[in-house]
Amino acid sequence: MLNKEPSPERAKLGFKDEVLSSFRFLNDARFSPVEQEMTLIRYESPEVFVTVYHGRASFELGVEIGRLKEPNNKLTLYDIIAWAGVEKAERFGQHVAFQVSSREGIQEFVPKLAGGFYKRGCQEKTLFSLLRSGSFLTSSPCVAS
Repeated sequence: MLNKEPSPERAKLGFKDEVLSSFRFLNDARFSPVEQEMTLIRYESPEVFVTVYHGRASFELGVEIGRLKEPNNKLTLYDIIAWAGVEKAERFGQHVAFQVSSREGIQEFVPKLAGGFYKRGCQEKTLFSLLRSGSFLTSSPCVAS
C-alpha cells in the first residue's frame, strides 16, 4: 500500500518556510495562510484560494487557484500562463513541472514558482476580478469544457 504521508525527512527540505517567504505578496492581496503542512500551504481570501504544494510522491512543485464556492474547479499555474497566451515566452509546456528533492532545489525553484504566479496571477488584475465573479473558471480558453 502506498504511504500518502510525507516522510518526517521532508521537513528538512524547508518547503513550508520557503513558500511562506516567497509567497508573502499574497498577504498584501488579502490572502492569509489557513493551512500549513510540510508539503502544502493553502492561502485564502474572502472568495479565492491559492494552494502551493510539493507532491508527496512526485516531489513536483505546483500552484492551484480557484473560488472557495467551487473548490473542485481550480486552475494551475500552467492554466494561468496559457490564458495569458505566454506559454512560449515563459518556456512552459503543458507538462512542465519543477520536480525538486533537495533543499537547494526548494530554495531555487519555490521563488521561481512564486515569481511566475505573481507575474501572471497577482499582477493580472483581471484574473482576480474574473475569479471573484466566477466567469474566469467558465469562460477561460484554458479550461476544458
